[in-house]
Amino acid sequence: MSRLKENLNPVTAEEMKALDAWAIDVLGLPSIVLMENAGLRAAEVVVSLAEEEGYKKIVTVCGKGNNAGDGFVCARHLFNRGFDVEVILVEEESRLKGDAKTNYDILKKMKVATSCLDQAKSLVLFKEKLNKADLLIDAIFGIGFNSFLAEPYRSIINLMNGSNKSIISLDIPSGVNADTGLVSSTAVKALKTVTFGRIKTGLTLNQGLNLSGEVVIADISIPDKKTETCLLKEPVETEDRRIENKLGNCQKCELYKTRTNIVAGEGNLNASILFIGEAPGANEDKTGHPFCGAAGKVLDELLNSAGISRNEVYIANILKCRPPQNRNPRTSEIQQCSVYLDYQIEIIKPKVICCLGNFSTAYILEKFGLKDKIEGISKIHGKIFVPDPKISDIKIVPLYHPAVVTYNVNMKGVLKADFKILAKI
Repeated sequence: MSRLKENLNPVTAEEMKALDAWAIDVLGLPSIVLMENAGLRAAEVVVSLAEEEGYKKIVTVCGKGNNAGDGFVCARHLFNRGFDVEVILVEEESRLKGDAKTNYDILKKMKVATSCLDQAKSLVLFKEKLNKADLLIDAIFGIGFNSFLAEPYRSIINLMNGSNKSIISLDIPSGVNADTGLVSSTAVKALKTVTFGRIKTGLTLNQGLNLSGEVVIADISIPDKKTETCLLKEPVETEDRRIENKLGNCQKCELYKTRTNIVAGEGNLNASILFIGEAPGANEDKTGHPFCGAAGKVLDELLNSAGISRNEVYIANILKCRPPQNRNPRTSEIQQCSVYLDYQIEIIKPKVICCLGNFSTAYILEKFGLKDKIEGISKIHGKIFVPDPKISDIKIVPLYHPAVVTYNVNMKGVLKADFKILAKI
């Protein structure tokens, strides 16, 4: 292992993913071996701190991806060293896949204490478990996180930070953008961060620099820079960057004169569900994140009510710039801006498109050959429309825009009923 000051060759999240893929596909290093190495190296750092401070009880907080898998491996090695270990999942077990699921199953066979954060019990039990711990391990998101932090993750991370326990983050503090170091709402404040293979640029910039604590760069068997020089000669163009590059400094319509930020959209580019609103509001224009204001909080609540994580979906708008005073989108603006939405649909390839409000519903129904189905949202909300198979197999579900709840709280029940349809689909 090496310390931050001894190794300053930062890589972006996509460059690190490319290095992992190179090690797996070219060198033949199995992905589960890289995960094992990462978890073992992390456990070594944890053991050193725990023995120095006399820590016994260690709680590992895990999400569902490879970062969680690293946490499972780390927990196993700590258990084998005699520590009192508990693993808390903030996702359902059924959402674990691949190497992460394999390592979680091993933990259960070893009788390591595991539990799943039950939303029905809220966060009370989670807080109690944190209070009983001596040390916390953060394995929630890792370097794949690049969106707005939604509930319940904001509350989970705030409780971790508020527990006054030492926290060791794996790869990068959860909530920190691995490329920019920026934080959308909150992020884990770590005493130490064990980052795998290479230091990530987000650990050296902006809030990431202060939230990561002491950074330890762990060797997980990916060869040194000399071996992979050819790999990083050309910048990696990710799908996120393709969308951003497509937008560029768009000046197709007059909205560019009054905007603060272009709000491209964000979320899981492999999402089955794509949500489409009409246009950014004031908060979105300020931050560059979609649905981060009052309507965004309603959307988070609706997703949670349907058992859907915001990190599993993609969220966009027809317009990428805010209309002044939040006025309705104009037909000319939709015509000029929709090329970007069409591009996002092409990249994401969703199974379901949820149209939030009249404007997105009308555009999508017409786009997929269902113009004759266009009616006011009050008449068709919650219905499922299926285009001609020759055009597409995407299901289209019109929904009220979440902002309606900010004007009429009684509409929340209607929206929750409609969102249950998504859970069934």
